Amino acid sequence: MLGVGSVVFGMVFKIYVLDEWRPLQYVLITLILGAFAISFLKTGLGGILLYPLLVLGAKGINFNLVIKDFFRISLVALSIVMALAMLGGITNLVYHPIDRATRYSLGITYPTDLAAHSLLLLLSYYYLRYRRIRVVELIAGLLIGILVYKLTDARLDFVATILAIGLIAASQWMVKNQRLVRLHAFMWITTPFIAGVTWFSAFFYNYHIKLASRLNDLLSNRLYLSKQGFDKYNILMFGQKIKEHGYGGLKGMKLFNGKTNIEYFFLDSSYIRLILIYGLIIFLMVILAMTLVSIKGYMANDYILCVIILVLSVTGMVEQHLIELVYNPFLIALMATIGSKQNEKIQFK
Repeated sequence: MLGVGSVVFGMVFKIYVLDEWRPLQYVLITLILGAFAISFLKTGLGGILLYPLLVLGAKGINFNLVIKDFFRISLVALSIVMALAMLGGITNLVYHPIDRATRYSLGITYPTDLAAHSLLLLLSYYYLRYRRIRVVELIAGLLIGILVYKLTDARLDFVATILAIGLIAASQWMVKNQRLVRLHAFMWITTPFIAGVTWFSAFFYNYHIKLASRLNDLLSNRLYLSKQGFDKYNILMFGQKIKEHGYGGLKGMKLFNGKTNIEYFFLDSSYIRLILIYGLIIFLMVILAMTLVSIKGYMANDYILCVIILVLSVTGMVEQHLIELVYNPFLIALMATIGSKQNEKIQFK
């Protein structure tokens, strides 16, 4: 708790004392942080307050260095956790679904979380290597995706991995053809569009409609659970506390194995979580931030950033990690310094 407090104090000090802003910008920043603070008080979830501080506090920071440190730290931490899990040093939760393959978490809370970590590591690596990515690196990414899929049976993350690799390859091809490079300018549209489609599909979900029922099956019952959320809770301006019961962790394992009478209920979609748990204001702010990051990436010729925001927008439909720093550091680019020249200069040695 002391460590989190130090980070909050440090970010507030940098934003209000060390950084230079116009008077109206100070007012806007205060309003933004105030909205997140109210949401924090409503929900009791500290991450919602820390994330905007890190985003705003990144003004003047080289974003490539942020992602470079994120990649290295995450890779080392994930490797240590996985090694300890395989050696028996920490619990390795293993799930045996009746109608699916065995799923391994390798020290992480849940198999899909392990898959999400792996996807973010790949996206971070490709961001740093964008101007020099070779075909063999894209193939290696695909092989890693297949391995992670075999371990976790996280189907949607595997689809996201294939999507990411395909879009990155297409983006590099578009960059070589100056007439097509402008297509990156339209990628920002995916964030508000997908967020709107996700909300509409969940809010008006009806299992009697055959197409909706099939889509719900493809999304592992996420539409039904999201609809339950809308039926149980109202959409509030600054959010509310919602009691969830998922399969993650030791308590979740008991629920998965039927050793508790608690009913499963978890909002996997980031967009549904944002609007129901954190509130309409935070939902709109996050969607706007992602949109602006994509536009900023295009304006700075940092085209890989446009691609990554598109991929994260898609994964946000089915995963809850959109505003969790360990799964998504890319919103920090909103205030950090970005640009295609940085991608060329900062490489792994």
